[in-house]
Amino acid sequence: MPLKITSMGNAGVFIESEDGRIYIDAFFHPVPDVGGRPFLRGADAEKADLILVTHNHYDHLHPEETRDAALASGAVVAGPAKVVHVMAKHLPVE
Repeated sequence: MPLKITSMGNAGVFIESEDGRIYIDAFFHPVPDVGGRPFLRGADAEKADLILVTHNHYDHLHPEETRDAALASGAVVAGPAKVVHVMAKHLPVE
């Protein structure tokens, strides 16, 4: 499978290859006057290995949608300490 990168809106992408599937900043709050909702609701996320959130800003992280995406896709959520701190309120920390 060749590398495939799909825009998820704002700065979000979904990367697929034969080695794995990764969402990056794909589940966020709508950005007023800049962009609409993300292209995908968390509950509709496809199977993935990782959800990477690069930083804790509303246009990169919507905690509830990210939680729903992790549960729907089976992916692990990772990011810097501030992201992990926020997500620990929504998902078990391992």
